[in-house]
Amino acid sequence: MKAHLYKTYVRPALTYGCENMNINASSPNDIKRTEGKIVKGLLTIPRRCRTTSLFLSLNIMPTDYIIKNIKVDFFNRLIENDLTKKMMIELAKQPIPNDFISEILDITRELEEENMSLQDKCKLVKLNNITEYRSNQKTDVKVQKLRDIYKTGMPLILRVTEQVVGDRP
Repeated sequence: MKAHLYKTYVRPALTYGCENMNINASSPNDIKRTEGKIVKGLLTIPRRCRTTSLFLSLNIMPTDYIIKNIKVDFFNRLIENDLTKKMMIELAKQPIPNDFISEILDITRELEEENMSLQDKCKLVKLNNITEYRSNQKTDVKVQKLRDIYKTGMPLILRVTEQVVGDRP
């Protein structure tokens, strides 16, 4: 329930405006850190606990995936609009460093498909993010342990803390 409230109210507030904001290397980390503090506070879990398995078990997609998905969705909406389509195509031909189009080109550069349109690459990036996220959920052993803990009525804080703190290097 608390994870649902977080995804419904808090995350949209944290990522508001990300689609047209220039995201530098530290911005996603700042958002991740803030998210971790909020979720741990909601669940009354100590702050020193790691968040990767915790977020996966609560079905909270990683921040960098969310930001990329927001940006590519925004680009796709701009391309689908007849008024902005020509402008986006022209801007993509001559990208300016640190602008929206150059960020989209950077995000899609990871793909090795050369014969695809930029719009199709954006859709593929989103699909890859979702697929990788689901794969991480299935392969992480601690995720299943944490989900089992959520289902039982035993003292949640102690049991979750044991699982999450244990993954420190």
